[in-house]
Amino acid sequence: MAHIHEKIDFTVSAYIVHPELNRVLLVMHKKLNRWLQLGGHVELNEDTDQALAHEIEEECGLDVDIISAKPGHTDPNEKILYRPDFMNLHALSTPKGHYHLDLRYVAIAKTTELNPGPGESTQLRWFTRHDLYDSQYNLTAADRWYCLEAIKMAKAHRAKA
Repeated sequence: MAHIHEKIDFTVSAYIVHPELNRVLLVMHKKLNRWLQLGGHVELNEDTDQALAHEIEEECGLDVDIISAKPGHTDPNEKILYRPDFMNLHALSTPKGHYHLDLRYVAIAKTTELNPGPGESTQLRWFTRHDLYDSQYNLTAADRWYCLEAIKMAKAHRAKA
């Protein structure tokens, strides 16, 4: 999707944890040539929950449970959305001066067979904790931290269930 605004776009992304809770799914980002969590732009015709669902479906085809909280009360005039587990604002190299405000969520995969949509990256991999530290994958300390936190959160969620 092209950028919606010249200065800043909203994006959503998901750290999807394997049902055995010791692996996290990452994708080789086609433009950045880096292993990252799945995600993409929030389009003008969707809310963040819809964007999250469509990005997960397009990029990996997994059936997941979003474990991020849905706080608040019910009201017929409101739609309560998932609360992001993490958020960040990062600059893009092109166009210069453009930013993404990324809303990040944690999910548990109900299935494990990957089925990326047409035109999506086919380089998807379940990363173990050991893999996250392996220099061949060139993960940043921040990327590693988010992945490890997602695994911890998924374990805690499973323990409560």
